[in-house]
Amino acid sequence: MLSKNYLSEQETIELNKLVENPICLNAITKIMLSPIYDQGVLKEGDIEATKNFALQKAMIALQNDPKIDNATLGEDIRANTQAIRLVELGIKELDNFKIIITKKPKKVNENR
Repeated sequence: MLSKNYLSEQETIELNKLVENPICLNAITKIMLSPIYDQGVLKEGDIEATKNFALQKAMIALQNDPKIDNATLGEDIRANTQAIRLVELGIKELDNFKIIITKKPKKVNENR
């Protein structure tokens, strides 16, 4: 786990607390990812394609800077998509802070 290389002991303790609270962890995950996933989502009566990062880049390229070629546009969208994946991986990394408690099997008193 790479994050242990640069986190202080107190930060690790606080992350342990965070991952043991699934409601809080889920809320933080939603906050971190909602600006990405909710962009351009169509809801009844709400169509805003320009909120979608990929469509927004394409529209800007077509309207403002038509000399941006498809390869450059594709590279930019690919880079943004990779950045989203890295954020998701960072959130998944939090699973490594769960404390696993192993219970020792109870000894059976064979003399009883």
